[in-house]
Amino acid sequence: MTTTDPRFPHDDSVLFARLRRMWNRRDPVPNDLVDSVLVALATEGLVEEYALLTMLETGDRLAGVRGGGDDASRHTQVFEFADGTVTVMLRVSALNERRRRVDGWLAPARPISVVLQHGDEEWTASVSAEGRFEFNDVPAGSVRLLLRPDAGGRIDDTARQGFATPQFDL
Repeated sequence: MTTTDPRFPHDDSVLFARLRRMWNRRDPVPNDLVDSVLVALATEGLVEEYALLTMLETGDRLAGVRGGGDDASRHTQVFEFADGTVTVMLRVSALNERRRRVDGWLAPARPISVVLQHGDEEWTASVSAEGRFEFNDVPAGSVRLLLRPDAGGRIDDTARQGFATPQFDL
């Protein structure tokens, strides 16, 4: 049975147009919705991007250091990662072509463990009361640093959020 009643159109586009008008009257889209969504999408991952932007790398030699030695032993890198609540600074020294020493400082200092991930391997160091930590002998290559609360330590906002650096090369 075919109906010619205008309340029941056969064309979907007419039906959808009526539905759109009805919802625009009853529940209109907020004026700032589009801008709010665009801001939310643009700022997604901003903490990670900021950490990447604040990452620093310095030259081949320590300033003011005298003495011999091969080039690998004099190669030093400095990295800084920050997310607005915590800053991690690393000084990476080459022990030889394949091994590195990592000295680090956490500000503000807190009772937390620092984990250095290299592939499937992990090294853990505790942060001192002054915010210092170290990894004496780790392989060169791509690594990532994570902050984890110490056992029995208070879980603060940084630990709860799981601060982690992007991958970087030692």
